[in-house]
Amino acid sequence: MKARFLALAALVLGLASCQKDFDAANVGAGGEVDFQLSVAAPELATRAGVDGVTPDGQADLNSAYGAIDYFQGGTAGDNLRRDWSDVNLRYTLEVYDVDENGNLVGEAPYAPVKDRQVIIVDEYQPVTFELRLVPKRHYRFVVFADFVPETVTNTSQSTAIALQENLGISHKIGETLADIKLYNHGINDERTDAYFGYENFEITNSTSNDIVLKRPYGKLRVIATDLHELNLNVNPAAVKVEYTATHLTNFDAVTGKATVDKNNTKRVFDSEYNEIYKEAEEGGLQNHFYTTGYDALEGHKHTNANGDVRHTHMTLFTDYILADDLDQPQPVHFTMTVYEEYDNKAEDGRAIKSTTFNTDIPIQRNYLTTVIGNVLTTATEVEVRIDDNFSNGTEWNPEEDDFDIELVEVDSAKTLQEALDNYVNGQTIFLVGDIEGNVVANQVEGKHIIVDGNGYNYDGVFEINGDARQAGSDSITIQNINFTTSKSNINFIDANDNTKYGNNYNYAHNVTIKDCSFNATGEGVVAIKIRQGKNIHVANCVANGTTRAANASGLHSFAQLYGCNNVTFEGLDINAQNGVSFGTSINNKFANSVIVAEGYGIRTDATVETTLYLEDVDITANLPIIARKTDKAYRFNLAECDLTAPGYDIVFTSGNDDEAFVAPADCGYGVDCNDKTYSVFPGNNTLYAYTADGLQTLLNNATDGTTIHVAADITGDVVATQKADVKVTIEGNGHNYAGVITVDGKSSTYTTAGLTIKELNFNADSISADACIRLGDGTNATRYTCNVTVDSCTFDVPGAVGVKSYTGGDKNLKIANCTATANAHSLVQAKGIDGILVEKCNVYSKNGLNFNNSTNVTVDQCTVDVKGYAVRYGESSGGAGAAEKYYIKNSSLKSAGDEGDAVIILRGTADYATLTITETTIDGTPAIVNNAKNARVIIDGKEMMMIEAASQSELDVIAAAGVDVAVTLADGIYALPSIKNGGDVAIFGGKDVNIIIDKPNMSGSDVTFTGVTVRGRGYATGVQHVNTVTYNNVTINGEMCLYGAKNVFNNCTFNLAANQYIWTYGSDVTEFNNCTFNTAGKAILVYNEGDGACEVKVDGCTFNASAPGYAGAIKNQACAAVEIDNFQSPTETNNGAAHKVTYTNTNIFDSNFSGGWRIKNYEAGNPITVNGVEYTQIAIDGKLMTIDADKNVSVL
Repeated sequence: MKARFLALAALVLGLASCQKDFDAANVGAGGEVDFQLSVAAPELATRAGVDGVTPDGQADLNSAYGAIDYFQGGTAGDNLRRDWSDVNLRYTLEVYDVDENGNLVGEAPYAPVKDRQVIIVDEYQPVTFELRLVPKRHYRFVVFADFVPETVTNTSQSTAIALQENLGISHKIGETLADIKLYNHGINDERTDAYFGYENFEITNSTSNDIVLKRPYGKLRVIATDLHELNLNVNPAAVKVEYTATHLTNFDAVTGKATVDKNNTKRVFDSEYNEIYKEAEEGGLQNHFYTTGYDALEGHKHTNANGDVRHTHMTLFTDYILADDLDQPQPVHFTMTVYEEYDNKAEDGRAIKSTTFNTDIPIQRNYLTTVIGNVLTTATEVEVRIDDNFSNGTEWNPEEDDFDIELVEVDSAKTLQEALDNYVNGQTIFLVGDIEGNVVANQVEGKHIIVDGNGYNYDGVFEINGDARQAGSDSITIQNINFTTSKSNINFIDANDNTKYGNNYNYAHNVTIKDCSFNATGEGVVAIKIRQGKNIHVANCVANGTTRAANASGLHSFAQLYGCNNVTFEGLDINAQNGVSFGTSINNKFANSVIVAEGYGIRTDATVETTLYLEDVDITANLPIIARKTDKAYRFNLAECDLTAPGYDIVFTSGNDDEAFVAPADCGYGVDCNDKTYSVFPGNNTLYAYTADGLQTLLNNATDGTTIHVAADITGDVVATQKADVKVTIEGNGHNYAGVITVDGKSSTYTTAGLTIKELNFNADSISADACIRLGDGTNATRYTCNVTVDSCTFDVPGAVGVKSYTGGDKNLKIANCTATANAHSLVQAKGIDGILVEKCNVYSKNGLNFNNSTNVTVDQCTVDVKGYAVRYGESSGGAGAAEKYYIKNSSLKSAGDEGDAVIILRGTADYATLTITETTIDGTPAIVNNAKNARVIIDGKEMMMIEAASQSELDVIAAAGVDVAVTLADGIYALPSIKNGGDVAIFGGKDVNIIIDKPNMSGSDVTFTGVTVRGRGYATGVQHVNTVTYNNVTINGEMCLYGAKNVFNNCTFNLAANQYIWTYGSDVTEFNNCTFNTAGKAILVYNEGDGACEVKVDGCTFNASAPGYAGAIKNQACAAVEIDNFQSPTETNNGAAHKVTYTNTNIFDSNFSGGWRIKNYEAGNPITVNGVEYTQIAIDGKLMTIDADKNVSVL
């Protein structure tokens, strides 16, 4: 390559010598000096022919030429091809200030210091610009040359400059030469060619200098060599080219930089003319753009067996591609489709062949790239050449060029194997279709195999046989292949089998894998597996594990290496179950990559002394880096690496990675990093467990205050043995635990011991015992556990208990913030524990909480919604129990009664217990069953007699008894009786318990309804002469009025027919909390015509209406969800009631209501207060209204 660059330099200097002589001593009176700048383009513009005609009589139109030489070879009057009769050449000059170091002065965009000059010529010739400049300064001279229509001439300098922006055929020049845009760009159009150059000169006195221009473009051409293989009646007529990425479209000639227009899209070009080729008769390609070189008839003929002579070669298309100012090729990719017929649009014709070039086609500024081969038929040989002699158009010698590539097309495992077996250096095996099957590439001394997938899929194993050699001058490159499979337990790229080739290790060597992707939906798939390889380079690959199912299908790992030497990974994006296992490989580097893995990110066997270098690697994994079997000085050198893990970032262990971590003996292992701090085992005070064995080891060695962090999902059983004065915490961090944790109290009652288990999700199809957490194992040797706390855990094991004790004698169990799912048997089964607190738990299991003969038990802020019992105390048999204290507070207890159980059950040994229930809803039938003879039940401060009733007469007897009573009603219809002697009543039942409320006199009692259905009998009916009425999870059918000091509705459902309200009426304070109203347009009416003000709170309710409802007070506006009327009777001046309503924004109402709340009538006297705002006129949702004589309102 250097030799060719030198030849080009000599050519450039030769052109630079063509310049005009002038008087160098001419200095103006104003201090300026004369300066002449000579400019030449890179072509010689002289060919072998005379007047543009070759010796064989053809116009000299070679697709290897640049535009100047192409036009020079044209013939005037040729309507198809361009020549100098169609175009003129425009030179544009601008001058800029630079400093003595050649840097432009000022800030971008830079402004010229002289007016722009333009010279237009009607054929190629060097030109000279004449200027006057201030001496002793440094200048940058910038020249851009392109083509304009032949009608544009250089008649006047001012005219050319004035029209500058619109003159170019393919380029628009903006305010300066820093703003040049490519447009009107098409293939097979030599007019796109352009030239530029800039030089910095110091001007001291009148002088001259020169600039030789070069192209900002690289030229691409595709040449078919198989015309003669086509059917006799098939001729190429059109070509369509579609690039797979945007190209550079903006050019800055001042700096030489090219950029992409942000609005640019992928380029799609059709050929400009109807026919690009027609073999009219032997001796001419009259309708083709190009006529010489590869397109010449002579030297490119084929004679078949019948004596017919056909032309073999043709240039299908050329394209000028704007390139960056790099000294190396830049890749392009495209799809080319050649058509047999053409009618304005290429896709209207019949395609002969479409070829996708996903391999890198090199484009370099001022170079010609030639793709040549059998691109029209199914033949398999294609070459890619890049010619650095483009600037003088000479023919290129492929034997001297480094970019010679022969493409061998394959579309099956069979043809791929044949291509591998018959490989010749210089070839690229090129996939032209998806492939399924297995192949073997045998490494042979001196052969450099290249396999390019061209973006196609490969489903199978690509084996590499290293010929039992780690050393050799041969190599193999695998690139641009999408490895994808639904199979299981395969290795995509496999150099690991030591039995297939004469019991020799494969020893793959000098292997490059780049620009590939690896996708798997089966199980146990490895992307790359190599044993004892050498010089392995993997770059710019993607392992996509996002399609992995929950059953651990997909990529097991990206790479499994063992015993390799000199391995480099860079530019990788890995998402798999595991990342890369280096095994005992040495001299390794990992850079500029991302790993997301469920297991390890990087794993090594530290039985060798080496350093693994990691630079700019981001790893998110359970174990980002682990060195196992550590007994040598293995080191990790990290620079700019981010490691994200639930536990240790880096682990050195003397055992395996799936065992308990054991600190290795000091043998020089370690981590070298200067920029970040990582959590490393051993040496970090934080303890992490990844396996059941690891957790057991940490528990065995725990001391007081030890916290063990679970860093991965764990399967297996462990035992936490309690010790005096040792309190231990297991921090689950939300991981799953498929196993049993047994707490061993050593039958010793260590009151200073303790165990806390937090944030573990017990999740398994089955476990080895009947409970996830066991307080002892049922033997006397393990009993008497103390101070066990279970916090924020989930229990989701079919049929298993969350926490269970067996023998009794345990002390202080706390279960908080836990959940038992519908799969579980129950949250807790406690036997004989002294001191239990269950708080803030959600229990949805078969049964809820069974405390048996435990004492001092509190249930607080829990939600229990189960099929069987919610809470059970006492054992069914045994002697008289102690005076146990049981508390249920601020909870919601519900049982479906599927097995005939009550919501709350007190059994035989709880016969002296006291159960205190406060602020708790009990939903189910029966609600409370007290089978403990002497047990007491206190509900909200009153001791209640627990009674069941199944008839109206039984209910009447209970009401007449005058005692505080909790009654569970069997399904049926009842009329709520009056209470004569003032006892409080709590009524429990299911939805099929229907209680009709007429006008019962409750004699100042408190009444609670839970779970039943209440039937209202209309206006002026309701529970009367009552203190407080509470409705929990009750269905209310029909209209009724409220009375008493307070009425509270919690989670109730109201079903109201047309023109029915719930009247707050005689209730001093009313609350509706999280209720649902199913109505025909009316819901709540805040009204009392003679008993003063009502205070009402409506929070979290939903109001449904099947149609709008209308009140008599307002004609043109439907009712709101909450209607307010402060009318008082008898009517007196200034006598309106001072109602107070709180209506929160958590309420929802549908569109048949006019609003959430409305003051429909206001009587002067006292303001109505809604949400703290006083109103003295009608209003809706905070907006005042006026009303006219016809009762029509207007919202202000």
